[in-house]
Amino acid sequence: TASIQGSPNINRSYANANGVSIPDGGITNGNTWNGNQESYGTSIINVSGLNASSWTFLSASINLTHSFNSDMSCYIKDPCGNYVKLFDNLNGANFRNTVFSPTATVPIATGNSPYTGTYLPQAVRGGNLNTFAPANCANPNGNWELRIGDDIAADAGRIDSWTLNFSTTNGIVSYTWSPNADLTPNVNTQNVTVNPATTRTYTLSATDAIGCVGNKQVTVTI
Repeated sequence: TASIQGSPNINRSYANANGVSIPDGGITNGNTWNGNQESYGTSIINVSGLNASSWTFLSASINLTHSFNSDMSCYIKDPCGNYVKLFDNLNGANFRNTVFSPTATVPIATGNSPYTGTYLPQAVRGGNLNTFAPANCANPNGNWELRIGDDIAADAGRIDSWTLNFSTTNGIVSYTWSPNADLTPNVNTQNVTVNPATTRTYTLSATDAIGCVGNKQVTVTI
């Protein structure tokens, strides 16, 4: 018997660096989520390859350009329709390499523009990144949205880029033995019984969920 196991956890990152304009005065109340009923600047990241039953939201990082952060409200929405408000009505101008993480210890409201660093969302507005979890979303693969609303006309802004980071279980999805002679029950299982007539070396190949292949050899001596 040869044993090969996939990495128990891997980190995966997804990004969108295509600039998106934030409509000037596109929303009327930054403290209220209005879904598609008002005009938000929306940037989409298509996530794929996560194990739907075993994934963890690690962080989101954003880069925004706006002369008045106090005009803006910012949300992330997952493929299942859950959303978390990251901030609204903060001071200063712009966000540069601003990271939001459920394990951060510094609330974003205590920072200063351009908010470079790692923060918790504005909990006072209901921001809880632990909302993004398998218990609330059966399949995290699909479109994640960053939505920015501007509730005061006179100056517009832009979503420059953003990134999502996850951890997921990376299980093995297939096994193959070579040579495949004298194997019981078949060549597509991890554990087999072999009865060669002479000494023979067998190779077990395992392919994981993201296409990586590992090999291990076992020699049966007669």
